Amino acid sequence: DLPGDLVIAFDKKSPTVQTPSLDGPNKETINGSLWFSDAVSLSFGIDNVKESVGQINYSSEIANVYYRNMADPDDKGTKLESKTGVYSFKTIDDDFQGQYKIWAEDKAGNVSAEQIVPIHIDKTKPTLAPGQAVAIEKINDSIVAEIISFLTFGTFYNKGFKVTVKVSDEASGIKGISLLTSDEKVVPKLVEGSFINNGLT
Repeated sequence: DLPGDLVIAFDKKSPTVQTPSLDGPNKETINGSLWFSDAVSLSFGIDNVKESVGQINYSSEIANVYYRNMADPDDKGTKLESKTGVYSFKTIDDDFQGQYKIWAEDKAGNVSAEQIVPIHIDKTKPTLAPGQAVAIEKINDSIVAEIISFLTFGTFYNKGFKVTVKVSDEASGIKGISLLTSDEKVVPKLVEGSFINNGLT
């Protein structure tokens, strides 16, 4: 005879993948999306919900945790290992705008809901926009300015002048524009309110 009651516990509750934390170089929020300039590191835990049977709280152990690049049709999923309960992995190191999927299963066969994580990586440098990307306009002078030199992008005057630059970026967009000169003492300043971010241009 058994010394007490025999309790049979069934684990019917699925584990839950916690929302991953994302980290990487040049992390920036642009139009509500996180952007990075290199591979992104993801780390997360698993909530293993317990079943209650009388005074017994029970859950089967986590058996497998996987992640998958949803943009890669050949990626069938990669298994993750963890001794601490915190799982982590790195995305591809390339230009990327897509999603990664994470899921887990316990030893009772319960499978979690999929955690879908959008990833944005921009490794491509901005370029000058097609057409006349750089325009130079003489300002604050009604007299024809004396031409004293030539630059690769146009004509340089000995009076005040305004430079308009159009650039484009097909991914995260343009954060800012700087104009450098060959004279370290001459630092052009951006006219207040003149930087216009029109989509990707």
